Amino acid sequence: MTKEIRLKTDEIVPSLAMLNSVINSKNALPILGDIRFETKADNNGGSFLELMASDSETWLQVKVPCYDAEVGIVFCVDAKSILQALRNLSGKQVTITVDSEKHTLRCVYDTGDFSLAYEDASDYPFANVGDGDKTEKRIDAAKLLTAIEKAGFAVANDELRPIMNGVHFDFLATMMVSVATDGHKLAKYSDMTIQGDVTPSGFTLPKKPCGILMNILASTISGDVKLVYNNGFVVVNNTQFKLSTRLIDGNYPKYDSVIPKDNDVIVHVDRAGFVSALKRVIPMGNSSSELVKISVSGTGIMVVSAEDYDFSKSAKEELVVDNESHKDISIGFKGSALLSILQNIDGNSVKMMLKNETVAGVFAPWETSESTEYVSLLMPMLIC
Repeated sequence: MTKEIRLKTDEIVPSLAMLNSVINSKNALPILGDIRFETKADNNGGSFLELMASDSETWLQVKVPCYDAEVGIVFCVDAKSILQALRNLSGKQVTITVDSEKHTLRCVYDTGDFSLAYEDASDYPFANVGDGDKTEKRIDAAKLLTAIEKAGFAVANDELRPIMNGVHFDFLATMMVSVATDGHKLAKYSDMTIQGDVTPSGFTLPKKPCGILMNILASTISGDVKLVYNNGFVVVNNTQFKLSTRLIDGNYPKYDSVIPKDNDVIVHVDRAGFVSALKRVIPMGNSSSELVKISVSGTGIMVVSAEDYDFSKSAKEELVVDNESHKDISIGFKGSALLSILQNIDGNSVKMMLKNETVAGVFAPWETSESTEYVSLLMPMLIC
């Protein structure tokens, strides 16, 4: 017995590539190396194809158009094989014939065909989000994307402190906060246009689903997405996709308590000039420590320098800045971490708040906004 699905490769290949990013290279269950296909009925009397992938911690479902397909066709096929085969058929229409007796898929296009074995979908594991109390939020997709991007670069990769390995969200009465830290740098983004309930709630989204969600939201997603979360799971979805993932268990550190409030050396610096200077200076420094020295004079000259004694390399650049305190200061930072902080700050100017070589430097946009607030900090390094 055979059934057919007709589709266009340009409509399915981007979704297959996104689903492949969910799948691990090694899986406890062999079927988790597959993508699950299922044809379903739409609201207009037609049908669509729902694709699903999972690594047993995260489940991603996306909708893809299909044509003249019978509703209820379900199978699993190796993710890499189907992606590789259809990716090489750009712009073509493909008819997939599902042969339930031979357990094969025959994919026919205008100049040829190929065949793949498929697996029974009955063994494919689904997400169990639990039946406990759930909190629901609706957030504009672009705002959620920004919240993840602004904090995501500071996520840790620490086996001993797994709670640090994700972006933490807090829904407070007056704002939504996203924050991440690896213990050396921290990024905190607040959106006052998204307000929570009187009782605060939140969750910590692991690093991998953060990346997957950013890719989805940065594609063609527009409008609102719905977040539903409890103590163990969060589900993010709209009409085009559904992402379900386990949350990181534990209490996130009290991030506000570690942000210095009394750094009294306030420096106003051009962001683009600072970024360009760092890009030129960092390669001339020590590749292991990546130490960059920032020296600010009370007269408003900032020197960015780095040196590698072992290979006799060095570089320095001067920038004109506005030093409000008129105090001299020299402080060291890890160059790549400082660069990532500056690249995530919006606007033309950066407000750099420093104290001494033992207190974290605080960085923020010079221009303030009534709707959002962004601040990041970076622990200094010892200048030898």
